[in-house]
Amino acid sequence: MGFPPRALLSLRPIRSSAEAMELVGVRGVDVIDGLAAGREVILPAKTYGRAPTVQWKSDFNRMMEASMEWVVYACDVGTTRLDRADGKGFAWARVHDGSSENGTSIAEAAERISSDLAAGRSVALGFECPLYIPVPNDESGLSKARPNEGSRTFFVGAGAIVLSLGLQQASWLMRRLLPHRGSVHFTQDAKQWRTTERQTLLCWEAFVTNKEGPTHGWRDALGAAAAFDARSPASEETHLATEEAQLPGGEAVLSLIGAAALWSGWTSDLNELRRRCVVVTASPTIDR
Repeated sequence: MGFPPRALLSLRPIRSSAEAMELVGVRGVDVIDGLAAGREVILPAKTYGRAPTVQWKSDFNRMMEASMEWVVYACDVGTTRLDRADGKGFAWARVHDGSSENGTSIAEAAERISSDLAAGRSVALGFECPLYIPVPNDESGLSKARPNEGSRTFFVGAGAIVLSLGLQQASWLMRRLLPHRGSVHFTQDAKQWRTTERQTLLCWEAFVTNKEGPTHGWRDALGAAAAFDARSPASEETHLATEEAQLPGGEAVLSLIGAAALWSGWTSDLNELRRRCVVVTASPTIDR
């Protein structure tokens, strides 16, 4: 940011913006000249007074927006017992900075996500399965599909299968990622994606349509991850929230991903059970 250091403090290693903000409040440091999130670095600091100024906060936010990296993952829920050639097994995809990768091992997905979090990157983690269910105000609203589901309702056939399997797999993944909880903020709020300096784990739901004939799980996952990434440009205010169709009559929801977050220890906020994650509609990728 171009501030000549006037006073250098001997600081402990800083691994996240949250730690930097905490340090600012405790020691009255006005400017931190650099922050490599996720890496152990000793940072020079400049002292202006006992409390951070408005200008410092603005400079710090700009610094974090420039330094934070944002990675999108999507998981196609399916059996993990076999590497299914028919594409019905678990698969994952990762999209970052114009490149992509994919795989079929849930353990590999956990390791890859963990490495991104350890490197200080924010992660949007999506699952192709229902992550919330509506709780209608009136009994006439029971046993009805969610908005835009059509015939692919969450409680019938494949929808019910992937709902239960996805809840198990999401819970397993989030428990594996729990060691990063100290520096990473869990959220279901898509408005926080690319709009905050905090390192974030955002969970979202993928709804993959236009499936013509047999598809491979990684194609579904990659199509979903690409769709999410395309709806969250770094240079603009996120408009992911527009993907959320309104529930009729202001109906309440029961959040399954919120339950997984509570169970795994990512949050203690019971309100997560009543929050609805964003749902992004996508199409599977195809070979050209």
